Amino acid sequence: MSETTDKYSGVTNFGGKEEFFAEFEIKLIALLETKDLEEYALTDMKVKKKDIAKTLKLKDPDDAEWKKYQEDKQALGWIKRYLKGSPLLLIKDCQTAFEAWSGILVKKYSVGDEDIDFDDLKLKMDECKLTNDKDPEVWFKELETINLKLRGIDQRYMEDERETNARICKQMCSEYDEVVKAYKRGKEMMNKVSTSKKELFDILKKMIIDHWKTEVSGKRGGKMSGLNFNVGKDGKEIPVCTHCGKKGHSDAKCWKKHGKPEKTGSGAGSGKSYDKSTFKCYKCGGPHMKRDCP
Repeated sequence: MSETTDKYSGVTNFGGKEEFFAEFEIKLIALLETKDLEEYALTDMKVKKKDIAKTLKLKDPDDAEWKKYQEDKQALGWIKRYLKGSPLLLIKDCQTAFEAWSGILVKKYSVGDEDIDFDDLKLKMDECKLTNDKDPEVWFKELETINLKLRGIDQRYMEDERETNARICKQMCSEYDEVVKAYKRGKEMMNKVSTSKKELFDILKKMIIDHWKTEVSGKRGGKMSGLNFNVGKDGKEIPVCTHCGKKGHSDAKCWKKHGKPEKTGSGAGSGKSYDKSTFKCYKCGGPHMKRDCP
């Protein structure tokens, strides 16, 4: 079976080849986020079994457990949609999205019975570089996967945050030179206030991802490897809020920062009045539409 990419989502079917997993993981979780379903894959939501959830629904049509069961099935369906071959067989009996996604991660990050060679892994680590056409989040996943396999051979072989930071600064293309200089300047000041290695790693990672979004991908016309989540179907750039990180609005129009605007009491362009109390969010049951759900 050949690798195929869904035109709708930009997610390429994953058939088990390790080199494609990092980008597959980033894009699939991003897709689930657009549907408010990512928590079902990443968190054990304690979803009830179908018969129990259905019984609760009969007692109360708006029962939260039944809605949770339905949303979990949607998330599981999306995960299965983009798997093929052995990964799909691995999760065919999984009942929840969390169980399925955890099974995939365990399989990918487990060294199991693989014949892993230390020198090969170190070479892969040295050759894993951030180029100007690669999404940094995919790159970080690639480095993490190799590092976990090094730990599988021996805990002492795994690089800590300090070693990883040094590697990151060396293995980025020239587009990120200013990030490296800014990080090194700030690092001297942060060390004076006892900043931990983990905090320094998180700061550097955020600087790189922010630089990619604001500078590098923009210079390339906004094109990422695979799907570009920052460009609409019309080719125009979708704004990304610098306050909450969500797409579709700017910092100046962020509801989380400035609060939700009051509705005018008339439908946009229709001239018809409406009573907003008649709206009901199917996610939380509140008197608003799902898109306005806090």
